[in-house]
Amino acid sequence: MGRSLRRLALLLLTLLLVGCGVDHGLDLSSIKSLKYVPEGTAGPPQPLPLATRSKEFASLVDWLKQNRSGWKPLEATLLPGGLSIYGDDFDLRVIHETAVLRYLDESGKYRLLHKKIQTEKFAFLMDR
Repeated sequence: MGRSLRRLALLLLTLLLVGCGVDHGLDLSSIKSLKYVPEGTAGPPQPLPLATRSKEFASLVDWLKQNRSGWKPLEATLLPGGLSIYGDDFDLRVIHETAVLRYLDESGKYRLLHKKIQTEKFAFLMDR
């Protein structure tokens, strides 16, 4: 009976931890350049530069600051498509109502996180 109880407790703890969101550890002060590939681009993706003094650049950095928490680890790879944004040490893909963030953490390892979002937050890049 004791063994079953321990297994049940371990299972409940695992389920609780899986449900927890994590904060992204992306160093926003290191973002010096951004490029993006609009959704629905035909042919090989050609990243377009985003000027550092543009409202789009500022909006994206603000969004990343406001959305530090609530991310969940992602263990699968993504299908192509959606809006892709590339920074120096990260990339962000917006597919339907999901944002997927991949970045190099302080230990030098890539982290892959995802979060449900409202896609209209990125309309300023999708409509270009």
